[in-house]
Amino acid sequence: VGEIFGEGELWLGDEMLQTRFSGAAYADDFGMVGVITTQLLETAFADRAIGNCRIVQRVQRAPAFARIANPEAPLSVEEAPTAAAAASPEDVGSVVQAALKELASFASCLHVSQGQEMLVNDTPPDSIVFVASGAMEARVNILVTERFDNLPPRRVALKLRIEGAEGLTGGGWLDKMDPYVLVRLGDQKRLQTPVAWNAGARPQWQYEAALTYDGEEELTFVVMDREVVSADALGGAATLQVSDIPDAGWRGALPLTRPKRSIFKSEAATQDESAGRLRVAVTWEWEPGEPPARQPKERLFENQRLCFLDQLSCWGHEIFAV
Repeated sequence: VGEIFGEGELWLGDEMLQTRFSGAAYADDFGMVGVITTQLLETAFADRAIGNCRIVQRVQRAPAFARIANPEAPLSVEEAPTAAAAASPEDVGSVVQAALKELASFASCLHVSQGQEMLVNDTPPDSIVFVASGAMEARVNILVTERFDNLPPRRVALKLRIEGAEGLTGGGWLDKMDPYVLVRLGDQKRLQTPVAWNAGARPQWQYEAALTYDGEEELTFVVMDREVVSADALGGAATLQVSDIPDAGWRGALPLTRPKRSIFKSEAATQDESAGRLRVAVTWEWEPGEPPARQPKERLFENQRLCFLDQLSCWGHEIFAV
């Protein structure tokens, strides 16, 4: 264990070494210091240019690479190393060999003692770890960040089309019905179609409109008969539950009902009668979901066990892709 204390020339006795150093080390305990020239360094690491054959041989025996080096090798993890090692150089394509040699030119051999940690700054997509001997456990710090880019669209309005009605009852011998439709969404939002003058029992409106949606539960349609002298008469009513309207919309005929006409008021108040059908179409209007006005939440899971690597196992994005 030592420390760097400065720059300077290294002296030995009365002679000065001609090589200059960018720094020197101070050791707290006895040790050995070796001086390596530039030429010796270039010789020691010359295999970086041509690839370390020993690394190629070790990696080729890994089950993850066995199917590349020898396509006929079995899939069994126990048999794959033996089959890959038995493959002759002719069985291994030149492209695969070139790729393995290129991999070896960037690889480094590390001897990790039992219980010692090996810290890797590169993420799995940028690195590969191959266990040549022994076993190791991969642990990572996982940062989970809340994402706002996949928020589902939200419903903002109901687009309505009041097409027409049939089977309405009302009017008289000399006066046909003059019907119109009142539409109510919740307790506050309303709209009204034009009056179909002298339309009788089969009026046509083909009226289109929209109501903003804020979570209301019921959509109510009320058919009224316009009266000039007296109050407008009820032709029939129908209610559609908003929750029953699918995302793709709905089109159909709603059965209309109204209180049964009777000479007895108590009976009329408790019974309804059919009053025809109302043809409508309802579709949703959507808009993209808006991210909340806050920073995304984050949570860090430290020192999580990712996987356990036995001998001849690999860990890395490229290996998983294979």
